Amino acid sequence: ETYFWAVSPQAGDMIEVAFKEGRRRKVSRGKWLKELLVKTGSKDRPSDQLEQGQMKVAQWLQEEGSEGSEGSWSLKWRSICAFKDGACRADPDTLMQGPIVSIRLTVMGSQTKWMALPEFQVEEAQEHPEHPTAEDIEAAAPGRKGHLSQLVSNVWESLAGSD
Repeated sequence: ETYFWAVSPQAGDMIEVAFKEGRRRKVSRGKWLKELLVKTGSKDRPSDQLEQGQMKVAQWLQEEGSEGSEGSWSLKWRSICAFKDGACRADPDTLMQGPIVSIRLTVMGSQTKWMALPEFQVEEAQEHPEHPTAEDIEAAAPGRKGHLSQLVSNVWESLAGSD
């Protein structure tokens, strides 16, 4: 069994997993997920759990347009669950509101015991709405003169620094 092991995680520590597409693309259209579960503790050290933690996702969300039409896409961080008994399971309905670009686990309270992170259990949705297109991503940043690469850089900077 392999796992990530943290010595005395401190409030504010985090680990992030991002879904990227291709070598050159800096931002992903994301993955539609139907299940997302994170468990801490391991078979040989079951008490090495995250005591106080939160899971957030960077998710493409489609805003409602005028008169019920589909609106534009925007990439937002959303808090989707808190750890309880060393585990955090996302609500499937929340996951299906838009593709997930990144998953972030944040330690909310310092602890003296160690924490083992053996798995992210992720299941992709086989049936789902369409992903945002490159044009949708471009439209998410009005006034940027159509430079997707610049927008992508700005999105990743905002993901890295936002809560």
